Amino acid sequence: MRFVINREQFLKGLVTASKPVPSKGALPILLFLKLELTSEGLNILGSNGELAISYTIPTKIGDKEIIRNIREGCVLLQSKYITEIARKSSGEELCFEVIDGTVVKIDDDKSSFQLNCVRGEEYPDVNLATEKIAFDITCAELANLVEQTAFAASTKEQTPVLTALNLEANDGTLTAT
Repeated sequence: MRFVINREQFLKGLVTASKPVPSKGALPILLFLKLELTSEGLNILGSNGELAISYTIPTKIGDKEIIRNIREGCVLLQSKYITEIARKSSGEELCFEVIDGTVVKIDDDKSSFQLNCVRGEEYPDVNLATEKIAFDITCAELANLVEQTAFAASTKEQTPVLTALNLEANDGTLTAT
């Protein structure tokens, strides 16, 4: 796997996908982000086992090339370290190259980093398929819906299913329980 990517776009993807990643946990593999590069772009996946966020950075946005010199592949990198490297790098672009499937070399204009990595196949399966139920709702309407129902959710984690809201969309109506 190898690519050159716009640092700003990459950092945005890392920060978004790493939101559910725990700082420590029972399953150490969930401390990693899954980076999967295809000809369409870079998909970054982060999860804590219950919530997963997938963020895709396209190869081009308009006429601007975001990712170039692509050699496809998949790798796992520790969320904490890769995000800090992207945040503190000074160059406009970052160059990535996986060496022997165990180390990722990251370069910008002024610095070079090497991170241990794990094969992408080691990451737990995360199914982000949707049932194709879509609806539009304003932020204010959603906030109002949550405000009117969240008080009834349990705060005890003995029955986790009762600590959440159940949203159902049917015949143009969104119902929260």
